[in-house]
Amino acid sequence: MSLSHITTDLIQHEAVRQALALVQSGSPANITDFPDAAGPALAAALIRDFESSSLVVTTRRDRADYLAIALAEYLGTDYEVGVWHAPDALPYEQLPTDLEAGVRRVQMLHEMRSKDTNRRVWVTSVNGLMQLLTPPATLDEMTLTLRLASRQSVDDLHAWATRAGYETSPVVQEPGTIARRGGIVDVFPPGADYPVRFDFFGDDIESIRRFDPHTQRSIERLNRVTLLPTSELPVWKLPSIADAVSRLDTSTLREEVADDWSRRIDHMREGALGDSIDLFAGYLVPEKTTLFDYLPVETAVILDQPDSIALVAKQIEGQARDLARTFRDSGELPRGLTLPFLPASKVLGALRDVAKVKLGASQADDAVAISAASIVDPPLFSGNMSSLTTTLAEQLAGDWAIALATDQVERLTDIVEEHGVYPRRIKGGPDRPTAPLLPGTVEVQASDIMSGWMWPEGKLAVWSDLEMFGFRKQPRRTGKRTTSERRSFAQSLNPGEYVVHIDHGIARFSGLVRMETQGIEREYLLLEYERGDKLYVPVDQSDRVSRYSGGGLSPALNRLGSGEWVRTKRKVRRAVREMAFELIQLYAYRESGEGITYPPDGRWDQELAESFPYSETIDQAKAIDTVTADMESSKPMDRLVCGDVGFGKTEIAIRAAFKAVNAGRQVAVLVPTTVLALQHFTTFRDRLGAFPVRIEMLSRLRSKKEQEKLLDGLRDGQVDIVIGTHRLVQKDVAFKDLGLAVVDEEQRFGVR
Repeated sequence: MSLSHITTDLIQHEAVRQALALVQSGSPANITDFPDAAGPALAAALIRDFESSSLVVTTRRDRADYLAIALAEYLGTDYEVGVWHAPDALPYEQLPTDLEAGVRRVQMLHEMRSKDTNRRVWVTSVNGLMQLLTPPATLDEMTLTLRLASRQSVDDLHAWATRAGYETSPVVQEPGTIARRGGIVDVFPPGADYPVRFDFFGDDIESIRRFDPHTQRSIERLNRVTLLPTSELPVWKLPSIADAVSRLDTSTLREEVADDWSRRIDHMREGALGDSIDLFAGYLVPEKTTLFDYLPVETAVILDQPDSIALVAKQIEGQARDLARTFRDSGELPRGLTLPFLPASKVLGALRDVAKVKLGASQADDAVAISAASIVDPPLFSGNMSSLTTTLAEQLAGDWAIALATDQVERLTDIVEEHGVYPRRIKGGPDRPTAPLLPGTVEVQASDIMSGWMWPEGKLAVWSDLEMFGFRKQPRRTGKRTTSERRSFAQSLNPGEYVVHIDHGIARFSGLVRMETQGIEREYLLLEYERGDKLYVPVDQSDRVSRYSGGGLSPALNRLGSGEWVRTKRKVRRAVREMAFELIQLYAYRESGEGITYPPDGRWDQELAESFPYSETIDQAKAIDTVTADMESSKPMDRLVCGDVGFGKTEIAIRAAFKAVNAGRQVAVLVPTTVLALQHFTTFRDRLGAFPVRIEMLSRLRSKKEQEKLLDGLRDGQVDIVIGTHRLVQKDVAFKDLGLAVVDEEQRFGVR
């Protein structure tokens, strides 16, 4: 996906040319009076003319994420765009250390120091500039490069890894971990896709191999490897700051907190990483080093929404100081703790000194204000395709160059071609064109930008899904469960809560404890079983533990080693087999019958799918495809869709219901409560409002007269979809041609 050819034209805008001239003369510029959507495009146009790396500073994390996406599109593959994220927690919040996020930040710092930084762009929120970091020279000193056939003892490598913050583990599966077995050492370096295995013969490195941690198979042989510390803070200095931390005033701490604080200091003296090391950043980095110190000297700094940057920086500091005061007053923190971040005043002062361009500042100090009022918001079509194509044809006749940035390339192309406009279609990929758009041409471009803009004087426009269809997609988070999430689950458990271990059964959670085994200190979940039996589960294995979800009365605890849990699982397995046999018989009977065969998805089905305002998850898309295939089969469908709240089950039902209605059939949606009926009624109406579908609700919220009228509509086929409670299964309810029944939360009905 690339809109880089757009910025080639935008460089000719008067405001951009004036700003570049000011920057070249050594004066800062402030571009004002443009719509917010044009900010990333203006920044990209400026960056394309800079002969250096660039840093774009904005307000908050979500804005930084979006700017990185938009800048990557407007700059194209010639530039590398990265996002610097500070830790999620506020200073003093004392949340568990996120090792994986830390190793990503270290990797980025190393790249700033070692890679060619021309055509590199970094984006960060102001919070990222308040974070204290290891001084660059110190990071260089702690970076270890190992070469094939070089001399390096196993003990020295392990000692370095421990100082650098690596966690010792039986096997390496996450970045920032190390495992040692005799003369073999496995290390998972920050920023690497795979861990590395070192084979030693004495103190000589005989081989270096990258390997798959799941299969243990080698992927490739290497001649050299660079290993980085796991934290952006100098964790190897923890023993040296223990005395300073121990001198803090702990007289107001609560007893249990004071004991924990004492243990924390002991861990520091031992060099143990522990949690919440951000709290001690002021001691670890007395130099007050920040991201500014890592940027190449010639880096061009651009401020996005400068007024808001100042406001947010002061808010972050205010919230952090309030939090510290609250913790001190409640006996959670000692008094006199050194500030663990750079104050807002110093960050804002540094930005005033280094910023070359400000985008949208109301008061820009000594920066020269340049108006970009000729860039405006595009018209809103909100799904009116006739108006869109008419406007498009008029502007093309006036020699406009227009990019339609959409998540729906095929659909949009079909629509405009039906109205006699034939665009250049770009789905993305290495062969996408980057040449400027010619006057009088339009392209449909696969894009993730959130909103568009227009430059009437330059006859240049970018329209997004927001203007064209009235909505924009919002990406959902995907990815595997991380180490930090496992720790978060462990910390979310409350003492006394019932849990289930997959191998040992039902237990009572008693808290988190730290223990040392074989010289390695780890954190464990303490589970209590019948007769006081105890089981210690490492936090990194908490995937094997889940909350008890049986509901009702308190469950009986299992006994460790009694075989009781094994017998329970065996009994359940036997019952499941019996149920499976019954289901096989049932489905064999169904397979011998004929069901409704629905036609393949048509144009309206496609439009409904493309109007979904979220990106489908992998499982959701698979469920939709499976249900669609079931409906297009000649066999009767009986499909169970499982998923937690908010995982998109309703959307699957809506797609299926619409497919049935398009084939001339009726749909019944049965729900257990009136509240849920009203909720689904509203959702179905919202999603299908643009289509000629009649949706009704049958429940006690309807009067007797309204119910009679609705039942008449069902009998004569005027009602397409009916959503109701138990009322739907009463004898007076009849359909003209029922083609699909959807049952929500079937387990709550108590009827068959």
